[in-house]
Amino acid sequence: MGKKVHRLQKEVESLRQDVMTLQAIVRDQIGEQPQTLKEWALLNNVSLRELGRLMMHLFKSLEKGKPLKVNHVTRRLFKYNHQLDQAELAELRPATEEYLQFVYQQNPEYYADIIGNITDFKIK
Repeated sequence: MGKKVHRLQKEVESLRQDVMTLQAIVRDQIGEQPQTLKEWALLNNVSLRELGRLMMHLFKSLEKGKPLKVNHVTRRLFKYNHQLDQAELAELRPATEEYLQFVYQQNPEYYADIIGNITDFKIK
C-alpha cells in the first residue's frame, strides 16, 4: 500500500508541475490583462462550465428576488463554497470583481439587472 501511495504522490506532484507550466504559458500568451471572459477564466484557472453555472445561479437569484453579495459569488466562482475564510475571500475579491466587470461589458443592457442584484458591487 505504501508504494502505491508514494507513486500517486509522485503523479500528483508531476501534474501540479504540468499545471504550473501551462499557467506560465497562458500568462505569456495572454499577458496580465485579459481581454475576454475566456482569457480571464484561463488566467484564473476557472472552467468555462463553472462560469456558465454561476451565470445561471445569478439569474435564478435575480428571478427569486434574492440579492447577493460579492463573497457569495466568490465562493461559487472559485468552487470552494463555504470553505473560504474571510482572508481568502478578501484575497479573491478583486478577481471576482474583474469577472463581474467582464460579464457586464459583454452585454450591458442584458447583464445590468443581474450584476445590479449584487448589493455590494458597483459597475464601473
